[in-house]
Amino acid sequence: VMGTFRYVSPEMARAEAIDNRSDIYASGVVLYELLSGIPVVPPTPVAVDMLRSVVSRTPDPLKMIAPSIPAALSDAVMKAIQKRPAD
Repeated sequence: VMGTFRYVSPEMARAEAIDNRSDIYASGVVLYELLSGIPVVPPTPVAVDMLRSVVSRTPDPLKMIAPSIPAALSDAVMKAIQKRPAD
């Protein structure tokens, strides 16, 4: 796996084929963190734990954390950080 573990897509963490959707995921993670102030993947010194979090942990809905964010923006960010590329 090549990249910053907190921002790699789930398919990259699973060593599956990647495409431009991995970049959409990473951008969604950055936006989520900027808007909420909460990391999608909690920092940990163990890289394997971070990758496990990328694959399995679903962050709280952005609407719950920051209700003042417009619904369209919240929905777009949450869609970008879906675990399956098809979603």
